[in-house]
Parts: sequence; structure tokens; C-alpha cells
Amino acid sequence: MTLHLAIKNVWSRKQEGMFAALHEGGQALILGGDGRADSPGHSAKYGSYTLMDLRTKKILTLQLVQSNEVGSSNAMEKEGLARAIDFIRRNCTLQIGKIVTDRHLQIAKWIRENLPETCHLYDIWHIAKDTKASVKLSAIITKKSLLKDIRKLSPKYQTAHLEAFHSTINHFAPKWAAFFYMGMLSRLHLAALHHNENCGRGQARNKDGERIYKIRYKKFKKSCTVQAVQGSCTFDYVTELTEEAVRLCEEAIVDDDLMEIPPTLTSTSGADRLNKEAAIQAHRTRFSIDE
Repeated sequence: MTLHLAIKNVWSRKQEGMFAALHEGGQALILGGDGRADSPGHSAKYGSYTLMDLRTKKILTLQLVQSNEVGSSNAMEKEGLARAIDFIRRNCTLQIGKIVTDRHLQIAKWIRENLPETCHLYDIWHIAKDTKASVKLSAIITKKSLLKDIRKLSPKYQTAHLEAFHSTINHFAPKWAAFFYMGMLSRLHLAALHHNENCGRGQARNKDGERIYKIRYKKFKKSCTVQAVQGSCTFDYVTELTEEAVRLCEEAIVDDDLMEIPPTLTSTSGADRLNKEAAIQAHRTRFSIDE
């Protein structure tokens, strides 16, 4: 539990520093938002929603939602966005100028109703992936939903860095493993700490000071692309976490609120649940009647 508290404290301090820098800049926020399920398919237990400052590529907040809080896993993304925006509003007085997301219909409706002064734009990749080359051009250009979405395409800021951050989350919280609520939340915060420390690192250079590139070959396209090689990651946040954990142990600091973080069941998901004794009694009664 000490490690969870250390992660929570360090992440909170980092967030305070980011919001202080944003207030000093004084510009309206340009946010990128995206959700992630902890497992493939439509039966995920956890869903996280991330809001990124698209100017700095830093994660501002992560909200973890458990499926039984909202009734189904399909509703987790919208709830995550609502909590993330609420957190931003409580910690930052700057206006949310733009927000870039995917084409999720529930997300679009929520933003339209709750952020009427904010410009909502779509990430280009999420539209491009739906237009296969095999589809006839006439069908594409006359598709009403596509024409409507094209008007909302983001001309500059995209959510590609959010997708990259999701890969970082997979390193700390792989989808094949199951975690309890506090464990999942701490892993999300660890991923954010790692990402924020390394998202601005420059291109790697050789001993002569020349920039390093790599060539990636794509067999299915029979072509190659040239990519810049980024510099090595740093892990200063690990030192800060270690120092915080040692301090908590030496001062015997505990946080009882950590035990209360896991959400309670919603009324819709828990109202009809029987306790174990009642369920066993009902089971015995049913079979005694059948006999």
C-alpha cells in the first residue's frame, strides 16, 4: 500500500506542476481525448480515459472507470471523459478551446451538450481507417456521415501521441493480466509519469553528433520508410518514487482513503444481488420442490 501512496503523491505533484505551467502560459487548452479498455471485446472490466495537452504532448489526467459503475463496458468511455473534464475544470481555470477525439457518437453528443463553447474536432486517422481503397470513390464522397465528419476534421492537432501512450500503458498494465482497482490505477499513473518525462526527448545522435535514422521495410507495400531514432528514455521519476516511498515508511504515513477508492456497485448492477446464504437457501428450496 505504501507504493500505491507514493505513486499517487508523485503523480499529484506532477499534475500540480503541469497546471501551474498552463496557467502561466495563459492560453486556452487544446486537448486530445481517447479511451482504452483493459481487454479486447465488449466485456472489459476497466476502461481508462486520457486527456492530453496536445501542445506539449503531456498527459494531464487519467480517469479509471469500472464497468459495474456504469452498467456496461460500452458506457465506460463517456463516463471517463465526463470525469476527466470535471477534473480539468476543478484544477484549471483556463478555457478548453479545442478537443480532438475519435468519432464515438456518445462522446460527440456529450461534448455538444456539456462543452458548447468548445470546438470539437475529429482525429484524421479515425476517419481514414474507415475508407478502404476497395470502396468506390462515388460511394465515399456521397456518404452523408462521412461528409458530416470531414467538416470536423482537426487541421493540425491529432491523437497519434495518445495511441502511442496506450502502447506505454500496455507495458505497465498488459491486457492479458488482471489487476485489482488500486493496482490498475497505480499502473496508469506510472505509465503517465514515464510518458510525460520522455515525450519531449530529442532525436538520438551518434558519436560524431549526426542524427540517427532507421529504415523500416514494409513487405506488403514493397516499400520502406525512414524514421528518426529517438534518444534513450530517462527514469528520473523512479528516483522520486523511491524517495517518496522511503519517506512514507520512515514517517509511518498511511492513507485510509486509498481503501475507499474502488467504486461501489451501481444500483442497476447490484440491486438484485443476493448474499451467499440467501442464494444457497433459494437453491435448496427450489430442488426440494422439484423432488
